[in-house]
Amino acid sequence: MIRSGTKILFAILVLLFGLNSFAQHHLFFYIPECPNPTGITSIVQKDLSVYPIPANDCVFVSISEKLNNDNHFDLCIYSLNGLKVFTKTYKVDVKPKQDIKIDTKQFKAGVYYLQYKDNFITQTAKILITN
Repeated sequence: MIRSGTKILFAILVLLFGLNSFAQHHLFFYIPECPNPTGITSIVQKDLSVYPIPANDCVFVSISEKLNNDNHFDLCIYSLNGLKVFTKTYKVDVKPKQDIKIDTKQFKAGVYYLQYKDNFITQTAKILITN
């Protein structure tokens, strides 16, 4: 059982140094930090690629032929609170790779999740919009 004095000391140290700094140096476990979150140029997840990251006026979704298992697929964009802000069904072309342009001017700046879904596969990628 931890004494109340130890709890108070821990609370003061966390307030002074922050939990991340205190935990890394005194509790001997590592909390990773992201050195450059906006330096990412694209996200590639198996055969789904989203670019540019961060997006300003539009985002491009590149879909490989390996994902085109069905004659159609849906692209949906969700806000962080789970609200669907974009959805569209696309027909699969015979091209080996499809690049789809989605206009993001109507979205507020923030982090969103793009979801690819057909009858067999569902994949999700994170996008950052900086309008």
